[in-house]
Order: sequence, then C-alpha cells, then structure tokens
Amino acid sequence: MPVSLASGRTLPNVTPIMQAIGASGFIVAENGGMVWDSSQGHEILALSDGRRAKEAAEWLATKID
Repeated sequence: MPVSLASGRTLPNVTPIMQAIGASGFIVAENGGMVWDSSQGHEILALSDGRRAKEAAEWLATKID
C-alpha cells in the first residue's frame, strides 16, 4: 500500500524519513511548496523558485557592516 508523507520540512529532510519507513508514495514538503513522486524520483509540482529568498538575502547583505 502506498504511503505518502506531508511535512513543512524541506525535501532533503523528508526523503530519509520516507526511506526509513519504507514508504513509496508522494512527498508533500516545504509547507506544500513541493510535491515529489518518491517512487519515480522526480518532482510533480514545485511552487517555489527561490527568487524571494535570494532577494531577501541580497537586501540583508546591504544591511551588514
């Protein structure tokens, strides 16, 4: 029976849990921002692209002395 796992954690943090419990279903990770097919090893849906995080890091870098 396929078992899926949903977590707010990032995909690299959830994948070992799936492997440890022997699950083969989908992973919903990153607060719903990533849906991964663990049996096929590819993403189904990626809602985040890192653009906002990059912009925030660049802004923060201007505030550091």
